[in-house]
Amino acid sequence: MNPTPTKFISRPTLFVIWLALLTLFLAAMTFPVRFGLLKLAFVIVFALLWSGAIYLAWPRKTIRVLVLLSSVLPIILLLPGRNHNRENLRATYVQRLRNLENVPYVWGGETARGLDCSGLLRRALIDANIKMGIRTLNPALWREAAFLWWNDCSAKEMRDGFGGRASRLFEAKNLNALDHTRLRAGDFAVTSPGGAHVLAYVGNRTWIEADPNAKYGFKVIEVQTPTRNAWFSQNVSICRWNQFQ
Repeated sequence: MNPTPTKFISRPTLFVIWLALLTLFLAAMTFPVRFGLLKLAFVIVFALLWSGAIYLAWPRKTIRVLVLLSSVLPIILLLPGRNHNRENLRATYVQRLRNLENVPYVWGGETARGLDCSGLLRRALIDANIKMGIRTLNPALWREAAFLWWNDCSAKEMRDGFGGRASRLFEAKNLNALDHTRLRAGDFAVTSPGGAHVLAYVGNRTWIEADPNAKYGFKVIEVQTPTRNAWFSQNVSICRWNQFQ
């Protein structure tokens, strides 16, 4: 007796499944808090969506070619990089920081839908690397953005170098009394001891931070010194991203 032939899922059914997976993916992308397993899930689901798009689009030549061309992107990421313009990257970073003003404070948040103090700095640097990488076609900047996206860190880890990506410049009694002529826009300050909070300098004696305080609206705010904001009366470590060195 011949075995019963295997019945594969029909193309319309696969399309419905693909749409459902895409919907879940987009919904998860709106969640501001990211963690290791969720990021891994993003990568896996994206690969499934891309593979499904190839299968579903295969009968349509134009779409098939476009989808296959997108497979070149991972190869581009592996190409050799080159030195970047540090001042342009710094300016792009500071602008992105300021664009994130008024984003709600969310503990663990690292997207434009919600940020905590370290998430604010990482999000701005990720965006700056992506933007400059596209503008200059520099794969090294895209790889840096990917590293920053994949690796979360606290304010303390930023103060301690974050895997060689930041350097501590000097210690200061507090930000109100700080000689701001020693700073450059893009530098950041981590409260010490403990490294509980991080703030970024945007120039003109002005700092930006995601403040977890109801008094300031639980959001990203700019603060000009001198101020009564409690973070500005604490000891701080002044640091700089090595990409700007």
